[in-house]
Amino acid sequence: GGGSGHVTAPYVVTPLDGIRRRAEAAGITVLSSPTNNATAAAALAAQADVTIVVGATSSGEALDRANLLLDADANHDPAEALIYETAAAARRTVVLLQVPGSVLTPWRASVDAVAAMFLGGQETGSAWASVLFGDVSPTGKLPVTFPQSEADTIAPDGAAEVVYSEGLKTSYRAPGYDPAYPFGHGLSYSNFTYTALAPTACVDLAYKACLGANVTNVGVMAAAVVTQLYATFPAEAAQPSALLRGFAKSPTLAPGASAPLVFALTQRDLSHWSEACAPSGWCELD
Repeated sequence: GGGSGHVTAPYVVTPLDGIRRRAEAAGITVLSSPTNNATAAAALAAQADVTIVVGATSSGEALDRANLLLDADANHDPAEALIYETAAAARRTVVLLQVPGSVLTPWRASVDAVAAMFLGGQETGSAWASVLFGDVSPTGKLPVTFPQSEADTIAPDGAAEVVYSEGLKTSYRAPGYDPAYPFGHGLSYSNFTYTALAPTACVDLAYKACLGANVTNVGVMAAAVVTQLYATFPAEAAQPSALLRGFAKSPTLAPGASAPLVFALTQRDLSHWSEACAPSGWCELD
C-alpha cells in the first residue's frame, strides 16, 4: 500500500518465505514460480499435491485504483490468467489474496479455497503459513463486500471529486445485491452453535441495552469466532436493510467448550440519522 499503508521494516517475511519455512518443518518440499507466467506456473503445478497462488493489488491515497482486478506483473501478465491456467493443471489450488479492499474473483469457481488478507505488515508470510497449515483457525470477517463485477458496486473513479449518490445503499445495504462474498463473510476450521439471543444486564450505565448469548465450539479444532449483531429498524427510519450494530470475538474455545458473548448497545446504536431530527440529526428510537 502507498501513503499510510506503506510499511518500512527491518525485515519482511514474504508468503513464499513463511510457507517454505513452515513446510520444511513438516517435511514438505516447496516448488516455486515467482512470476505471473501462467505457462511456467501450470507446469510446476502439475508436479505438486497442492498449489498456492498469491495474488495482490495495492492502493494509494487521494485516488481510486484503476480497477478491481489483481495486479499484473512487470511483464503485464495478468494474475487472473495465472490463476485460471494454474488451477486447470493443479490437483488442488488455494488462492491467497493480499489486497487493500474489494477485488473481483471471476476465477473463484475454478479453485478449491480462497483466503484474503488485507495489509498484513512485515509478518504476512508467517501469518499465511499459520493458517494454511492449521496452526490457527481463521477468524476474520470481511469488512467490505467482494462484488461479482464492477457493475455490482461503486465503480472506481479517477476524478478528484466523486459524488456518492447511492446514500446508504452500498455494500451489504444495497437492495437486491448478490455478491461474490458478502460483507461479514468468513470461514473457520471449526463449527459453532449459539443459544438464543436474550436481554442481559449491562455492567455500564452508559449502555442503553445489552444482549447476550452463549457460543459453543462443536467442531474438532480449537478456534475462536467473531459474531456479528444486526439490527432491523422500524419502517419510519427508512433504512435500506438491517444494519451492523455490534460484534464480539470469543476466546479460543477447545472442542466442546462454551463462552458467553455480550453485545452492549449505546443510544447511538439504537438511533438513525435524519435531517428531520434537530438539532443533532440523530433520531432516537425507544
